[in-house]
Amino acid sequence: NNAANYWVDVLFTKDTTLKYTFNLTSVTDSAGATRTGALQTLTVSSANTCDTVQPTLPSATIGNSSSCSGQPFNLVLNSATGPGPYDLVINGVAYNDIGVGQVITNIKASSQKIWNSVPTPKSFEDSPVELGLKFKSSVAGFIKGIRFFSPNAPSGVYTGHLWTKTGTLLDSAVFTNVTASGWQEVLFKKPILIKADTIYIASYHTAGGHYAAISGGLLTAVTNGSLTALDNLSSSGNGVYTYGPSPAFPSTSNNAANYWVDVLFTKDTTLTYTFNLTSVTDIAGTTRTGALQTLVVTSTNCSQGLRSSGATTAIAENTSLSGILSPVTKQSKIQTEGIKTYLLGQNYPNPFRNQTQIQYSLPIASSVNLSLFDMNGRLIKVLLNGSREQGTHSVSFNSGLLSSGLYFYKLQAGNFTDVKKMIIQ
Repeated sequence: NNAANYWVDVLFTKDTTLKYTFNLTSVTDSAGATRTGALQTLTVSSANTCDTVQPTLPSATIGNSSSCSGQPFNLVLNSATGPGPYDLVINGVAYNDIGVGQVITNIKASSQKIWNSVPTPKSFEDSPVELGLKFKSSVAGFIKGIRFFSPNAPSGVYTGHLWTKTGTLLDSAVFTNVTASGWQEVLFKKPILIKADTIYIASYHTAGGHYAAISGGLLTAVTNGSLTALDNLSSSGNGVYTYGPSPAFPSTSNNAANYWVDVLFTKDTTLTYTFNLTSVTDIAGTTRTGALQTLVVTSTNCSQGLRSSGATTAIAENTSLSGILSPVTKQSKIQTEGIKTYLLGQNYPNPFRNQTQIQYSLPIASSVNLSLFDMNGRLIKVLLNGSREQGTHSVSFNSGLLSSGLYFYKLQAGNFTDVKKMIIQ
């Protein structure tokens, strides 16, 4: 208004590449003494850009725990540079405050179930009892585990079972952290192969006698995908049970009761997963982005042993790195009585830096191989290879010059095989 001047101005130069010269010609100290002359000439050049030192961008690699037969596995931060912990973006999902060797997330394959809904059954308090369901699949596949819907006040130990129609127990597993009025799941150590169009019984034993059920719930068949819960008439009685303090094959039925027992089923346990790491940020806030890593994980048959991350074939055991890294092991026998099953224990302490103990048990004298693998499935060292007597044995393992991170140790004894992870700090 009125061509008012608000006294706004600019600072302008025709060229930002300037050179300044400063001539020091006199200096006087506090005592009054003076030196004069051409004491110094300082020339300062002002460049076009004001560059600063750029921080080093962090980097990271991810790996996975062994994955077989469609069972869950862990994504792990295998290595990283820059100050940690780190924030990662994998397949568009952010994972925060992850340290090297730490689990990023647990990956679970999808499973077919008979029931996807949340039922509203009645809850009952009774004597210890085994409760089951007759079912079949239209295609061959694998039962990965058992599920059941819990009562409003669960009590005692709950144990899941899978049986043949004639009562042969195929596998069992104990439920943990059972909550009220919800679906509970437990996985077998290895998926169980079932035939197409063959009747099996899924059941659970409740030591406290508390369960949920609905009378007449299996008068008609229930089909979801490949799975069918058989109707009461055609199956010669469904909704089966057996009372007793210990798990037992359920063979009695009454009123076609549905005890809400279910299975976790998959048609194929050979699954492939792809994980794209696109961002890593260190604790200082420095970020590197882009196509940083693609990890391909193939879940194969458990019987084929330890697999390399992102590969479809195992690394041959003669590709040992032990000659370079030289970890040290010592062996001892600590128990001989009362050993009835093969067992590979978790190393202790874990995580560890220098020394840890690995225990294993043999019900009979056996040929034993205990080997250490890195995250990529490469054999690091054969810790033990030879015959051992019946009993519990201990192996003292020193990490030597092995770098920190996630490793796996594998026990083979007779027809028994088991793999566990250890973390070197």
